[in-house]
Amino acid sequence: MIPRRLRVAALGAACTASLMLCGCNIATPILFAIEGPPKVEAVHTLDPDRSTVIFVEDRSNRMPRRSLRGTVGKTAEQALLAKKRIDDGKLISSASALRVAGEGTYSEPMPVVDVGRRLEAEVVIWVEVVSWTLSADGTGIKARAQATVKIVDALKNERIWPPQGGYPVTADVERLAGTTNLSRSERHKLEEQLATMLGLRVAELFYTHERESLRNQRAQP
Repeated sequence: MIPRRLRVAALGAACTASLMLCGCNIATPILFAIEGPPKVEAVHTLDPDRSTVIFVEDRSNRMPRRSLRGTVGKTAEQALLAKKRIDDGKLISSASALRVAGEGTYSEPMPVVDVGRRLEAEVVIWVEVVSWTLSADGTGIKARAQATVKIVDALKNERIWPPQGGYPVTADVERLAGTTNLSRSERHKLEEQLATMLGLRVAELFYTHERESLRNQRAQP
């Protein structure tokens, strides 16, 4: 079998020859077919052997419904498990984190490390929602959610990643076909899709994935 890098090199040489004859507009599609779509590398590697919980916090009530926090957490969990970033037996339900955090109050929220400790989690993936918008333009409705992600060691009460601040994550969903006015059920569906996309974006921080521009982000009708 010819090594992959030699096959790519040979293709490049063939394309160079083609350029001399008729141009190489087909080179990019051919290389794309061989190499696959562009990839985005993980920005952090999780420890699969440490008990971990995803905690989605929306202290400023940016999201219209509390259940959407559950959607974000569940989606991120499923993606991480599917990609084997965390062992199944080490991932604690994010719904449990929401229940425990609910014992705090707006003025005195439960500290993140305490949420983790109550659940016997060594690591907390802390997702803070910072914005949530649905806006209409001439073509339809665009939905956007933004959050920051931090990883905390609940046992040591210290930050694991990133070194400072929170890592920004943005999710976008577009609803086209002139749907500038939504019924209540349509709005709820779009919000669920946005929460699902945000959960996926969070999980993608921890594994290699296709570049965002190559994936369909339009809302389902």
